[in-house]
Amino acid sequence: MNNKNGGFETIRIYGVTRDPQNGEYAIVTEFKNGGNLRKMIKENYSNLTWENILEILNRISEGLDSVHESKCYHKDLHSGNILNKIYSDNTIGGSVISDFGLCCPMDQSSTDKTLYGSVRK
Repeated sequence: MNNKNGGFETIRIYGVTRDPQNGEYAIVTEFKNGGNLRKMIKENYSNLTWENILEILNRISEGLDSVHESKCYHKDLHSGNILNKIYSDNTIGGSVISDFGLCCPMDQSSTDKTLYGSVRK
């Protein structure tokens, strides 16, 4: 999914780590200081401009395009899965799609409950 746009509209994944105490895996991703879209709107409503809103919507649509060009469905897109950045001058941007836990190939049947792309022990 990061191929088309260099990962700019989907969260950048840097690698995988494993907790040595319990053996659970975790995905290491880029940090977005603005939190998810729901939180960002709640906390920064007065700073939002139409330009910010259109940029966020554009990046979401480009991110979905990138996912779909990878022949996948996200299957769990909501405001909690859109992460944002707040820059030092309090401008808002850098929105990306995250949480690909339910993502699956387009050719996978909706009745097929097989996990896709998960890390196992």
